[in-house]
Amino acid sequence: MGETQISEEILKKLQIIDITVQNVNSVDILVFISPNEDAANQLHHILKNNFKSLGVFIDEKTGNYNLNVELRNSEFSFGFNSTRNSTNYPPAAKLENGSIDSMTIGVFGETEENRRPVHINKDLIRLGSLDIGKSLGRAKEIQFITAIDDNPPAVILLFSNWDHILFAEADNAYEKLRPISIMEPKLEMNFLQSGLLELRIWDIATDLDVKLNGLQFTQAELDKFLQNVDAQDSFVFSLGFPPKSGTTAAIASTSRGEIDLIKLHGYVVKKS
Repeated sequence: MGETQISEEILKKLQIIDITVQNVNSVDILVFISPNEDAANQLHHILKNNFKSLGVFIDEKTGNYNLNVELRNSEFSFGFNSTRNSTNYPPAAKLENGSIDSMTIGVFGETEENRRPVHINKDLIRLGSLDIGKSLGRAKEIQFITAIDDNPPAVILLFSNWDHILFAEADNAYEKLRPISIMEPKLEMNFLQSGLLELRIWDIATDLDVKLNGLQFTQAELDKFLQNVDAQDSFVFSLGFPPKSGTTAAIASTSRGEIDLIKLHGYVVKKS
């Protein structure tokens, strides 16, 4: 669907009763709460097709967070003055520190054991430009695979499930990386003092430089990869899921249901 002309009359009909910050698969998401499913669908449609920017303001007297949404194709904006602040709702502070990259619309469910679940629309709305390294870096760990039969060696970023990939926007990040990795990008692996691994994908010919910070890995897998894959050899770089059986990850399709993989051309190992 394309952009819709948004009038002041349409904006007056939008209904928001609260905001929350939901953490799904380690991804923080701002959620505008609507009073019912119909109102939620209407608001999501408008924001998905017309969202321009989000302003976050703090009331000097109460410390509460007030939000203002600017829309494309409209001379009007709309706002919501919340009762949330960093004291009565600590997750609200994430609105200031830049850790929230996406928003969506949701509704409250029935209260269960003194808590109110939030049902959200999984079609997220990005608040800014896509950060390839940040999105891919939301993987839970890395798997290193040496060549098996006719399959090439591979470095696979493991995500818990498809929801994890979608909320991290890792599928979009992978697709954005693909056309700028057509030359001969290399993988740099940097061992951090924390025991985690930092990855850097770079190619001086295309100004490609993507960094993935602090990922879990298995030392034995990496050692085997380094012993069997020459530093100048090519290998596959992909997204995947933890193996349900055996030891090899399942590769995730990222391009219209097809598996279309990025190839990296060699690696460099460093230690901090």
